[in-house]
Amino acid sequence: EVLERLTWSGTDGTVVAADKDSPLHLIALDGLATGACEPRATIDLYPGYRCDVLVKAPAQTGEYFLAAAAPSAKTALRKRNVGAPAKYLVKVVVAGPPHEMRLPDASDHLDRCRPFKDVAAAKAEKSRSIEFFLDDGNKVYKINDQSFSQQTDPAEIRPALGTTELWTLRVKSGEFIKPDLHPFHVHVNPFQVVIIRARKKDGTWVDVSQLAADPDQRPWLDLLGKWKDTLVVDSNHEVTVGMRFADWAGRTVLHCHILDHEDQGMMRVVDILQANGQPLRPIGLQPADSPAPAVRLTDVRGRPCDLAAAGDGRPAVLVFFRGFGCVHCTRQLRVLARETATRLPEKGAVLLAVTDQPIGSPTAALKELGIPDGIEFRLFEDPKGVAFKRYGCLDPDPRHGLFVIDPAGRVRFRYLGDRPLDDAEAVVEAVREFLPTRARRRD
Repeated sequence: EVLERLTWSGTDGTVVAADKDSPLHLIALDGLATGACEPRATIDLYPGYRCDVLVKAPAQTGEYFLAAAAPSAKTALRKRNVGAPAKYLVKVVVAGPPHEMRLPDASDHLDRCRPFKDVAAAKAEKSRSIEFFLDDGNKVYKINDQSFSQQTDPAEIRPALGTTELWTLRVKSGEFIKPDLHPFHVHVNPFQVVIIRARKKDGTWVDVSQLAADPDQRPWLDLLGKWKDTLVVDSNHEVTVGMRFADWAGRTVLHCHILDHEDQGMMRVVDILQANGQPLRPIGLQPADSPAPAVRLTDVRGRPCDLAAAGDGRPAVLVFFRGFGCVHCTRQLRVLARETATRLPEKGAVLLAVTDQPIGSPTAALKELGIPDGIEFRLFEDPKGVAFKRYGCLDPDPRHGLFVIDPAGRVRFRYLGDRPLDDAEAVVEAVREFLPTRARRRD
């Protein structure tokens, strides 16, 4: 008997099949026990899918194989892969004297291994629609009619702890004969598949349980009641999943698990509220008192600078950001520049911004930020991450950081986090502590 965990990291779907003498027995999906030991001739896998299977070795010695077949025309995410040859994944060598082991069955109370109680759909507090849209020719990748960078409210999905929601997953693009498929993935919270509706050729929609005689619907029927965190949805099916929010408040994301779709906009922020309906505020600007690390960089205008002494007798705000491709970073810098320019004395502080990403055109970058008059602003590239590392903004990947440095070159406030600090008011108030008394207020 062999336990195998299959994790599919390819860019397309596949069908995994074992040797006919040693069928697969499914016991878990996405790390979540199914509560049964289900024999399967094949298992469909898509990007991000994981499954645990038991394989009972056959009685005859020899070599046996686990193979991944190419996707069919109906299940391929990328049509160019249809008809590709099968690939062998695992070779199992059966040798030596037999050692009989039985597979688990209902007498082993496998149902006790199910991770959660079933979702009571009728008691759900809220229903939502999550709709994928793809226009590959024009490079349009959206969820709920917006790409990630277009979101004016990046956390419009705000469930609260202690609640249950029903999310209906749809694909807006695609044809009946050539459906679009997208693997839906949500971080932190697994979900239970509670309803699946299938589109018939005449355009009507029916519960998939009414199509049990259709072999094409078998994979969908097998999903009902299962717990997962990644689920492929196509334009011929609507899948309603139950989401129970019980443990973790704070921000997370949902996205398409085809990574180039995610990178080009198929992602949404989910802000799980506390039980009182209030968002979990990230740790903000924290007091500190340590020498600012001396790091010499050259700004985009060719001027060398020691970051610790850049204030030249004035307080400085030093921001580490992830480049102009991050809409939230550029928004943070734009707001900081506006607030420090309008609420502090003219050139009373210096604003420094360091990115680990190439800037390209400095003129275009500065224009995008819209730096107002009345503030000294300097922009730096740090491609090797030297300054990021010295200021503690590598963990091990670059993180967002903000430091308020006093006129004597000491860090007096700091912030480190996985997203930009969005509290410009706190930054302005921190800087004011290090201005001459008569020059502290401009607003």
